[in-house]
Amino acid sequence: MRPRYYFEPVFPMTELNRYFEAIRSRVCVICMEVNEEGKCTLHGKDRCIVQKALPRIVNIVNRTHGTVLEDYLVQFRNVVCSSCYPGGENECISRHEIACVLDRYFALVIETIQGVQFREAS
Repeated sequence: MRPRYYFEPVFPMTELNRYFEAIRSRVCVICMEVNEEGKCTLHGKDRCIVQKALPRIVNIVNRTHGTVLEDYLVQFRNVVCSSCYPGGENECISRHEIACVLDRYFALVIETIQGVQFREAS
């Protein structure tokens, strides 16, 4: 369930671009939603959830200090899934049809974001 008073995290655009470029080079290149020209086929209402919810995803990775992926998955379900479809995680048609990009690649997305943070800290 989404926290009752969840505020959208605010990141400078340059910071979000660093995360997005890293995700594009590690996740998008293997994503099933990319066509032969390397372009994402998700647009409009069905825009890629990783792109659409990137500030929330980065915020979750920043504040979740779990040692297992399940810790992150719980946060993704509570924050991202509940905002993607009004019915929340139990109503997510994309995830039930194995079509949710975040659900499919969430471990790689987490690893990529942490990699950006590690490189910046070094």
